[in-house]
Amino acid sequence: MHNIEYSDGNVIQLEFDEAKHWYKVDGEYVPSVTGILRATIAKPALMYWAVNCAANYLDDLISEEGSINSNDWASVKADMKKAHNKVSSHAQTIGKIAHKYAEDAVSWKLGNSTEIPAVPEEVEAKNSVHAFTSWVKSNDIKWLGSEEKIYHRHLDYAGTVDAVAEINDEFCVIDWKTGSNIYEEMYLQCAAYAKCIEDMHGREVDAFYILRLDKTTGKHQAVRSSEIDKYFDAFKHSLGLYRALNDLKNKGK
Repeated sequence: MHNIEYSDGNVIQLEFDEAKHWYKVDGEYVPSVTGILRATIAKPALMYWAVNCAANYLDDLISEEGSINSNDWASVKADMKKAHNKVSSHAQTIGKIAHKYAEDAVSWKLGNSTEIPAVPEEVEAKNSVHAFTSWVKSNDIKWLGSEEKIYHRHLDYAGTVDAVAEINDEFCVIDWKTGSNIYEEMYLQCAAYAKCIEDMHGREVDAFYILRLDKTTGKHQAVRSSEIDKYFDAFKHSLGLYRALNDLKNKGK
């Protein structure tokens, strides 16, 4: 249970189940920012990515085996269908390790921990950590919070923001990513987080950062945007669509 404190003194208890990744307020399910966007914004590139995963699996198999016996095709096809799951699972593991390092590093900077976090040994995770530290060193940052649970009192959505900080004298929300690209819905995600943080901290968010930590090159890609209202309006359209679709699904039940 997390107590969400707002600038006007109000406190709301937000329940979060990490295993199921759902939020509740007063026993009622509350949709997450990422869940709302996942359900309403199409990602056609994922289909091509999944096909490429299957093709890469087949290429690697032929490279290793030289040829494939016709009797093995049933097994090969089954593994091709699951290839994207293995790639995704590995990517998620790397992302969790990198996120944990960044979370622990901010916690240490805030004085919540006495131990400097250890750099992970896994190469891709280490690359992401290097990208994170190089970005931190290139900016003037005063950390204010890490892994904050948030809840929008009026629109009834929740989430977890990676970090809040003053960056180069601006009050900012930061979300770090370890994927291969920065996508449009990430702008909506950060804007939704920013509006909750404004209510909680009692001050306007100047900008948000989407910080991509490349696990291959060890370099960072930092996108800053101050167009919070613009992207929040877009997020509200997604939220409305999400609720309308849920109403249709539950109609007659």
